[in-house]
Amino acid sequence: MITEIEYPAVLTGAAALAWCLRRVKLPGALQVLEMAGRYGAPGEELKSLGKRLEALRIPLSAELATAGKRSGMLLIFFAGAVLLAGGQKGGALFLLALPMAAKAPEIALSFLEKRRKEAIQAAFPLVVEQVKVYAGAVGYYDAIKVVARSWHGVLGRELALLSAEMELVGLIEAVDNFARRCNVAEMKDFARIISVEQTTGADISEILSNYSKVSRQRKASKIKRWIKIQPVLMSLLPGVLIVIFIMMFIIPMVGTIINQLNAIK
Repeated sequence: MITEIEYPAVLTGAAALAWCLRRVKLPGALQVLEMAGRYGAPGEELKSLGKRLEALRIPLSAELATAGKRSGMLLIFFAGAVLLAGGQKGGALFLLALPMAAKAPEIALSFLEKRRKEAIQAAFPLVVEQVKVYAGAVGYYDAIKVVARSWHGVLGRELALLSAEMELVGLIEAVDNFARRCNVAEMKDFARIISVEQTTGADISEILSNYSKVSRQRKASKIKRWIKIQPVLMSLLPGVLIVIFIMMFIIPMVGTIINQLNAIK
């Protein structure tokens, strides 16, 4: 109980606390998560992750992504620990899933990056052909700007950024940045070819035609390899399904029968 003598001290303390809360800006929930994600993580690793997220247009910072990964792993760990403490053997499955949960974000990012690269590679030959055609009339600077307005999707966003950068840093540097963002070998070669044309004034129309043709041949070869692999995968699929069936139904059934026999004895 608070006596009458202590009331002024309590009220003074409450007023001081209220004043401090108004003057001191406490971090928000997102800031706390970012600090948690930044704690113990190497700076280079966060920087690399940030670039990957930015390239994929994922609206998350590297710190938030790291904090989300850690939070998910902690939830899985605590769920497994609570189930095991309650005598539920299924909790062991949560603990066994921790390594998979740790790798899941990297697997998802790699899948998205692969799909992005495939989309860029698929459109690359046509982009080169369009640039070559328009360049014959207006030059490569204006040709790239015209082509950038005609594309949408993943490559369209990168071309739009390339078009905007060209006005700030020039064609050569902008194309180099474009190739670095795309992170595709064909785009890096394209940037080098454009750089040669800009610095030496050489005619690169024939080079671009040949390069576009080679890119189409690579794509066709990749499709042919996939067609050859499909029968092998289809022949392995039944065996994989049988193994899964045995693991899901037969093994638990055998275990139940053994337990019943032990109980009879």
